[in-house]
Order: sequence, then C-alpha cells, then structure tokens
Amino acid sequence: LEQTDEVKDWLADCEDRLREALADPRAMFRQARGELNHDLVVFGTGIMFVGESERLGGLNHSCISLKDAAFALDDEGHPNTMFRTRKYTVRQIVDRFGEANLSEETRKLVKDEKWDDKIEVVQAVTPRPDGKAGAILSRNLPFSNLWIEVQASHALSEHGFPEFPFIVPRWDTSSGEDYGRSPGMIALA
Repeated sequence: LEQTDEVKDWLADCEDRLREALADPRAMFRQARGELNHDLVVFGTGIMFVGESERLGGLNHSCISLKDAAFALDDEGHPNTMFRTRKYTVRQIVDRFGEANLSEETRKLVKDEKWDDKIEVVQAVTPRPDGKAGAILSRNLPFSNLWIEVQASHALSEHGFPEFPFIVPRWDTSSGEDYGRSPGMIALA
C-alpha cells in the first residue's frame, strides 16, 4: 500500500498536519518537551500529558512534576494509571468544571467571592475493565478520567480517554523498578 500514490499523498498530508499541530505555540510542545527532557536527565523519570484542548481547538502538551503525580504500570511494564494532584483557585475551578459541578463547600466560597482560595483536586486516570475502543460516550472509553475535590470528597467530573494520555519515559531501570534512575543521580551524596 505504501507504494500507492493515493496512500503516499494521504500520509504526506497527515505528516504535514501533525507537524503544524506540534509547531503551533498554543500546543506548548516545545516547552513541554524541554521540561520532560530536564526531568528525565535529573530525576530519571518524566511525565507529559498529551491530549486535545477544546478551548484551544488543537493539541495540548504539559509536563507534570513527579511531586504531584504517581503512576502505575500494567503487567507488561507499560504505564496505564495516573494519579495527580493540583491546586486550583476558586476562580479556576469554576472556569474548569462549572459552578453546578462543585461541592457545596466550594459553591459557598463562590457565593462569598473568595476567588483566590485554593482547592486541592485529584485527577485519576485508570483503565476501565469494561471500556470499549471507539465508544460514543466518554464514560465508556477504555480509560476513565475522574476529577475529585479532595477536602469535600466530591466528584467534579468523570469522562474518559480512548488511550492513556500520558507519556512516562524512564532513563534507566532495573528489574522490578517502576521509576527510573538518571545520570544526575551520580551527584547525590
């Protein structure tokens, strides 16, 4: 098939569109790639989210600090679970999730106009045993995406991903290690 002119044209078009999407400054690929490389060399493990931004209408890349995330591997050694914490201001959490989806405690902060108060939120991305590739509803996709207000133990949002949206490279590992080791560890006491 790769010798067919029609297939060659289609692949060239896909390559051009992907290159343009990655080069778009709003996608933040260059910045995230640099942060990921830095984390990889210094800590031995890096985490990058790769997804789509509805607000930007294109790709979105962002690195996640190891202090804010924990991942797990499947039985073949591939990352398939991610838990990450974030702190949102009340203004940010309203913008991200909508006031109707907030806990009673957070809605009270909105009512009191305490826009700069911080709310701790956990994002949990896990495989769904009953998830289906190509599902129409996001709650039926292979990976769940659950956002929870920690203090209130309140689910803000539940959606899904068709595939695991995080890249988790590790510089060097030994048998049984989940997190990587790096050349930077030579400098440790």
